[in-house]
Amino acid sequence: MAFTGFIGPVVILAVKQDSCFVKFHSLQAVIWLGFLGVWAVNLILGVVYTINANRGERAAYPVFGEVAAAGERMTIKGRTTRLETR
Repeated sequence: MAFTGFIGPVVILAVKQDSCFVKFHSLQAVIWLGFLGVWAVNLILGVVYTINANRGERAAYPVFGEVAAAGERMTIKGRTTRLETR
């Protein structure tokens, strides 16, 4: 239900390719809704990982967790990072 607002502008963009006016406004809506989606995912991950940290559990953001663990030997969700402690 949350992603239904994204479908309308994408369909209109696909159907009305010849109108610059419609293309501009539908593309603007798609970009804006994409930005809000990224923001919402970041907010949810932030809350969940804050709760995990408060419990003393380690959790890593996708992709960036490995970067944050660099230079230190840490176990993140059952796997050990490749980089050793100096």
